[in-house]
Amino acid sequence: EIAMESRIVALADVFDALVSKRPYKKPFTAQRAFEIITQDSGTHFDPQVVNAFRSHFDRFMQVLASYQDQEAAM
Repeated sequence: EIAMESRIVALADVFDALVSKRPYKKPFTAQRAFEIITQDSGTHFDPQVVNAFRSHFDRFMQVLASYQDQEAAM
């Protein structure tokens, strides 16, 4: 049994990895990351966590935008 906290962190980590630029890949759009995560509901991700992610996706976008703004200011 994987703890709920770990399931939440796993989804957040994958979202961050998908939307972040890496030396070996370009970032996915947030919408594409959303699609990938929702498609993997029930296989890679807990459906409850994915449902919460869907319900609060606007908040994920706010957090992502705030970090992108900080990086642009540097």
